Amino acid sequence: MKRVVEGLDNKTRNQLIAEAQDEFGLYSGNTMFNLRQLPTDIHDKLHKALNKAGYDPKKMQSFAKADYATRKAFLQQFAKVLGDIDNQLFEEVMTKTHGSNWVSKFKGLEI
Repeated sequence: MKRVVEGLDNKTRNQLIAEAQDEFGLYSGNTMFNLRQLPTDIHDKLHKALNKAGYDPKKMQSFAKADYATRKAFLQQFAKVLGDIDNQLFEEVMTKTHGSNWVSKFKGLEI
């Protein structure tokens, strides 16, 4: 989120963060909505999948000169990608927890 809100004044920054939460279910910072108690191997897969999808924070473009609509469109697309990954993570955790008793709809993370 740091890069996406870069260059915004406080009022606009807070508005974008509030809209990201309300409209896309994206929460920034240390909030219970970001708490994911994942096994280490699945947590690592999450980061690999995000990086593969172009969401590596070390390589992300700066939004300092981007307009509000561009920033919001980025967050909307990110929410979609994260939702797809979350579905796959759920399957990974259930398969790891329940083994062959769990019938998965997914192949697992496409990393």
